[in-house]
Amino acid sequence: MKITSKLPMLTLVLPLICIILFAFLLMTNYYIYYVYVLFGLILYLLTKFLGMEIIFLFFIPIFMVSLSLTGSFFLLDFYNNDGLNPLKIHPFVITWLIVFFLCLIEDLLKKRIIFDKISMLCLIVILTFFSVTFFIKGMSGISLAVHNYLGPISFFLLFYYKKNSNFNLNKINRAIGITLIFSVLIGLLGILEYITASNIFQGFYEVNHPTWLESISRDGYRIKTIIGHPLDNAIFFLFSMIIVQMKINNTKLKYALLLLFIVDILLTGSRSVFLVAFMVILYNERIFKVGWKTAKHYIITIVIIAIAVLVTFNTPLGSTFLNRVGSADDSTEARFLLIDYFVNHLFSFQMMGLGGASENIRIIGKFNTPIILENPWIILFFDVGYLILLYILLLILILRKIEYKLLVIIFIFALSGYNSFGVKNNANYFLFYLLTYGYILTIGKSHKNIYTILRLKGKSVTISNK
Repeated sequence: MKITSKLPMLTLVLPLICIILFAFLLMTNYYIYYVYVLFGLILYLLTKFLGMEIIFLFFIPIFMVSLSLTGSFFLLDFYNNDGLNPLKIHPFVITWLIVFFLCLIEDLLKKRIIFDKISMLCLIVILTFFSVTFFIKGMSGISLAVHNYLGPISFFLLFYYKKNSNFNLNKINRAIGITLIFSVLIGLLGILEYITASNIFQGFYEVNHPTWLESISRDGYRIKTIIGHPLDNAIFFLFSMIIVQMKINNTKLKYALLLLFIVDILLTGSRSVFLVAFMVILYNERIFKVGWKTAKHYIITIVIIAIAVLVTFNTPLGSTFLNRVGSADDSTEARFLLIDYFVNHLFSFQMMGLGGASENIRIIGKFNTPIILENPWIILFFDVGYLILLYILLLILILRKIEYKLLVIIFIFALSGYNSFGVKNNANYFLFYLLTYGYILTIGKSHKNIYTILRLKGKSVTISNK
């Protein structure tokens, strides 16, 4: 392990920063943030000893713990119901941003940052969204900009902007493996929850979100696990399926996990995500490399799909999903009305958007009932206007740089089926986690190709598996 001469300076400067910051925070209503700022400083130091790859593990609590439960688990309530989180920011996002900005300052001082169109566009999107949000909504909109965009985009940016992207792929794959282990545990918990029709956190959900809790129970029991809203569970299990396709090579293990997660998606009652999940199962990365010689994978795929269909139509596990399919008219109508409204008013909005679309816009459907905005792209357009094109361009540029881009496009398609990143939600963390992992896999592939070429030329070279 290499320890630079600057490490003793860090050990002196960081404690001093902690003391000064603690003294300052004690004079404000934000004193509890000190705990997470301190965690950020500790995590920053850990990246020096254990490598940047540890950050992939750090995001597990954000992925897998409901935003409704942050106050119970992490002291700070995400919605500020306990009065200790006036900024309404996820406590671990505070920790992450401390790490990101310390790393950014360090890399700027050491001049090891790539200033290309992607890294610059990341910064432009963050600054633009912040500026528009503050100009229109003031501080009341900052928490959404921080949680939905600054947090996830900065995660990708940290692993992208470095001139020497020498990340240890083995360490990252181990972190991804640990993430999958937790996903499996939550998946098994979801099946148990559906069988018993009970959730140990039911009381917390009733206190924090009685509205959505009532609305999701009309067509049968939908699992909430520790992640919260059934749609959040559905997108999490779809994310896990994609990680399986990207990470797991063992055929039996891969399809066993895919079957587990698609059953969990079924139990969430999400119609759109369940259908999209079949696209993930049908994806076979080997086709694009070795042609149609891997027919056995398609046989297994067909078997998995057949099992999923049988479970849906012939067991109680599919009852909630089928009930929701039968009552889909109102939901479908709401989405079509929203799209119709958007198309008819596309050129009627101001350049910078309206700000706070979900709070300020109401669309009335049949029986004079308000229609909830369910498309994140339309919500974002209402928020930032035509500047949304910057965000779309950023996603396109990143997608061109990564492995498994088709799987990520499928995931983006799934995100578009409900409000996801249009409101304060963890959806964008899943998306940029996949984008970051896909980009790192591309780096690992290019390093492997360079090693092969140099070895064939008879040159002695040492390239780590990073």
